[in-house]
Amino acid sequence: MEPPAVGGGGGSHYYVALPDPRAKPRALADLVVNVALAAARQTSSDRSIARGETNRKPAVVAVVVVRDARDGVDDAVEDIARAGKDVARVDDRADVVVASLRADQPPGDRADALERFRAARRREDGETFSTTFARGGVFALVTSEACLPSPGAGEGALGASLVINMETPKSREAYARRTRAGLGGGGRAGGGGGGGVVVLNVIAPHQLSALRAVLPDGVALDAMPIDLIDTLAADVAAGGRER
Repeated sequence: MEPPAVGGGGGSHYYVALPDPRAKPRALADLVVNVALAAARQTSSDRSIARGETNRKPAVVAVVVVRDARDGVDDAVEDIARAGKDVARVDDRADVVVASLRADQPPGDRADALERFRAARRREDGETFSTTFARGGVFALVTSEACLPSPGAGEGALGASLVINMETPKSREAYARRTRAGLGGGGRAGGGGGGGVVVLNVIAPHQLSALRAVLPDGVALDAMPIDLIDTLAADVAAGGRER
């Protein structure tokens, strides 16, 4: 069962300001690497405490990356794939998987990408999940705004723990749509109403006022806290313990 859709104000909303736009690819890669490593630490900690309890599932942070255009989707997929290799060099206990939604994608490939993402988010039992995410990590789904899941096509919200807007949405409606389609329910198991989920906006310093102008009513925007990544991973791990 898919999580219920929430309004554009669901979750917690942050921004990170990069003075040089050329730093965006590196910033995205670093973010994914650090989230994966935090998830791996949570998984390792859980197992050291549990000592053999089979109901302790790996911490997998489900991340949606939204770009304005197809070229940006391709670039982000490459950046995240490269980040996965970086993780393997730094810590072979963490896993990074990336998939994408594209306008020219065959329907079967799109459905497969959506289902694999949702299976990782739910941390379902099964050979594929157990093999891919045995150590904890990140499943990143990269999409343009136009290719986000559509309720009209029978596609529910993704239920991600983290949505990253690599460019500022052009309107309040666009911001709300990204939030609804990407987040849906809460980050914790059985959560709803946007609890435990995060929208992170990557901007240049001069774009902060433009970002505030497209925020839906009632949304509070803050600078990204230094402990955000560890908090996300801990929240996802707690959801697995509650199942």
